[in-house]
Amino acid sequence: PQDEAKFLAQARADGWPDFSIRQLTPHDTERYVIQYINPLAPNLPAVGLDIASESNRRPAAYSAMRSGEVRLTGPITLVQSVGHPLQSFLILMPIYRGVVMPTTAQAREAQAFGWSYAPLLTDEVLKGIRPSEQAVSLELRDVTDPANPVVFYTSADERSKDIVLSHSTERDVYGRRWQIQFAVHPLFITQLGQP
Repeated sequence: PQDEAKFLAQARADGWPDFSIRQLTPHDTERYVIQYINPLAPNLPAVGLDIASESNRRPAAYSAMRSGEVRLTGPITLVQSVGHPLQSFLILMPIYRGVVMPTTAQAREAQAFGWSYAPLLTDEVLKGIRPSEQAVSLELRDVTDPANPVVFYTSADERSKDIVLSHSTERDVYGRRWQIQFAVHPLFITQLGQP
């Protein structure tokens, strides 16, 4: 916080005369500010966002920084895609000063410079691999906190409630735990054309 004015002056001198920091929840700890994003036009609402001001983004960024590994947030609502609540993620890769990644968590935290990241919208990520309507369905759930699972994608609709067969599995995905539920509906059996 004590360096915020200096950071804002540098950001404004870097071609953003009206650059400002926005927080989702006020806090007095270190800021993790989105300064650059490409493409800019569709992601403009994210510029200046302090991702440390939200309880899902901050732990993922901190974990990436301390571990030196890529991390994924839990399901979030992107500020540039508010019409899709809890259907998006940030994938974060830490960047350190120097050429070699520091060997300890403390050194990584001390030498952290920022993150290379990408916003991920589940519908866009799954485009082209979604199951065909009414024959099969897919449901994705973040179960990292077993007491508070979050469904962030479902292809099922009211017409595909009848389930002939289903399978569920869990996988670790960049620091998160996901449950994947795949179901087969009567139309799938009919389309097989088996006697």
